[in-house]
Amino acid sequence: MRTILTVALAVAALSLSACGFSPLYAENTGVTTALRDIRVETGEGRVAYILRQSLLDDLGARGGQGSARYTLKTQDTLTRRGLGIRVDDVATRYEISIGVRYQLIDESTGDLMKSGAVSAVASFDTPDQPFAEIAAEESARERAATLAAKRLATELSLHFAALKTT
Repeated sequence: MRTILTVALAVAALSLSACGFSPLYAENTGVTTALRDIRVETGEGRVAYILRQSLLDDLGARGGQGSARYTLKTQDTLTRRGLGIRVDDVATRYEISIGVRYQLIDESTGDLMKSGAVSAVASFDTPDQPFAEIAAEESARERAATLAAKRLATELSLHFAALKTT
């Protein structure tokens, strides 16, 4: 029985390697090269700054340095919503939602290559100490912005991978 299982796993592994599968970020796909050639423009404020820094890390992008082939323009919105309400009508838990609308523009032609939106949510408890609540909320904002940046980087990666296959 064990031999049959081993042979079946070996056949499955060999068939996967022959199906043409290649990793998204493999050099022959051109995805990493395209991602590195993106200039990132975000709005103002702490959340936009965190979003920009996370995008630069995830894309390996130029940011504002030198000439780039593409420009990624983002606009973020942030909402805060109370989740857990005590008997005295005080929220004990909050949810931070960030929505990011984006446009990817080809700098050589000025054409809009891709646009869309991504979102992310993070939550936090409200401690009794006011400073601790401020720190918890700021941490949730950072987590939401970082997650939104990762989702946006994934969407752009898939976009460039699809361009390569067509």
